[in-house]
Amino acid sequence: MKRTRLFAIIIFIAVIILAGCDAQSAADNETPTSDQKNPAVVYEGQDQSRVLVYYVKDGFLVPVTLGVEPTKEPVKAALNLLFSGLVPQGFENKLFNVKLKSYNIAGDTASVDLSSEFLKDDDKEFKKDQLVLTLTEFDDIKKVKVSVEGKPLDGLYERPSLINQIALPEEGKLPLTEVSASGSVKAQTDDTWLTVYYVDKDKKYIVPVTFKSSKIQVKTDQKGEIIPPTPEERAKAAVEQLIEGPVGIKNLTGIFPGEVKLKDFYIKDGIAYVDVSKDLIMSFSKDAEYEKIAVDSVVQTLTSIDEIDKVRFLIDGKEIPSIAGHTNISIPIPRLKWYNIIE
Repeated sequence: MKRTRLFAIIIFIAVIILAGCDAQSAADNETPTSDQKNPAVVYEGQDQSRVLVYYVKDGFLVPVTLGVEPTKEPVKAALNLLFSGLVPQGFENKLFNVKLKSYNIAGDTASVDLSSEFLKDDDKEFKKDQLVLTLTEFDDIKKVKVSVEGKPLDGLYERPSLINQIALPEEGKLPLTEVSASGSVKAQTDDTWLTVYYVDKDKKYIVPVTFKSSKIQVKTDQKGEIIPPTPEERAKAAVEQLIEGPVGIKNLTGIFPGEVKLKDFYIKDGIAYVDVSKDLIMSFSKDAEYEKIAVDSVVQTLTSIDEIDKVRFLIDGKEIPSIAGHTNISIPIPRLKWYNIIE
């Protein structure tokens, strides 16, 4: 009898504790509502269990893929991560102290209302770019409107055309520029600017960096007007930059061994063919963990050029199933939707 009474008391106490926890959890996890009818917010079909979110690592904006509970509201899941206060190890979140008060999506525009912390400190541009880049990873979102404590900031922010733009040491300084709506530096029309995906100093993540490439020769016609480089010239220069490594760029490193040579490069039917020497196999047979990140860096770099949809790897002119037995390169590889994956 005593045991029965004691068990009943324990169950009663547990119910009270759980009820309190549920109430606290509901209060803590209260999130802004969104336009449930907008296809940019609610996706039909299979639930999405991954989102791409931008954080800061060693001074660079870096996209990372994070797992979420299967959901038809991936935008909400991405925003929850961005404003949760949780940060992947080794990264910074400039939005750490900012509160997301509400958000809404209408057409191709996402509107967010943030707390006053958004305007504090000197990191406003980083905060804005983190938010805009994360939201515009969703195909249906083209513009972002930001309000602070209910008061709209000026303008609509679009996805920056250039990310992590830097001036290489030999260039001295940036050319004449204008500031884009997102606050990122945007160079005037110049096809010698490339976005190259180098590797962080820990060789775990690929990092997009945009700079003026000295490997693209500027040509002029008989009238002295500049002839834009062809997509093939730009793409070949990008591969050469990757193989050479991030010379003069702090906190980034190269992934390719110095002895690797680009033997041939061409584009056919939207596929970039990258033919490198067999030294690549010898190198990655010793450092197999770097094989995938090397492939990812080439694929993301080349498919950032509009005319390239896929990348095909060749070794000494021959097709092979993999470089060191870990990453499939037997077929052309399209641009990666999910990369820099954090399990």
